[in-house]
Amino acid sequence: MAIKALIFDWGDTIMRDLPFEGAMKDWPFVFLIPEVKDVLSQLKEKYLLVLASNADDSSSNDIIEALKRVGVAHYFHQVFSSSDVGYEKPHPNFFQYIQQELKLEESELVMIGNSCEKDIYGAKSVEWKTIWFNENKESQQECEQADATVYHLSALLEIIENI
Repeated sequence: MAIKALIFDWGDTIMRDLPFEGAMKDWPFVFLIPEVKDVLSQLKEKYLLVLASNADDSSSNDIIEALKRVGVAHYFHQVFSSSDVGYEKPHPNFFQYIQQELKLEESELVMIGNSCEKDIYGAKSVEWKTIWFNENKESQQECEQADATVYHLSALLEIIENI
């Protein structure tokens, strides 16, 4: 089946995770990962875009408010926070809950995230396709279970159809 939805991790995949306490929507300043707006704008034309986070201090509504601060909330069809789902990544139930809510098959979903353990291993445990975001090759580790690895978000535009 064709890919229908891209599920993005939030911290250090869409927005920079900074060392502040509390919900990101209340932080003194927030930043997008480079290329996010352009990439989301292009991907939204073809895919359902979803955000899935383990954010301890943020509900789904808090995440939406943080996304609004940087002008990208409108790109996301739905936002899932572990505080609302009741499970955290990499627990299979976190991913299964999202899949049930989206009413899609495993083969129609791709998880994109910066944590090999939480994002990639968790999504693979429920047979989703995966793309590991190793920003600027900062991690020296390998994430062999990922279907693909990108070092810049703009690479998603070419790689999604080939995984």
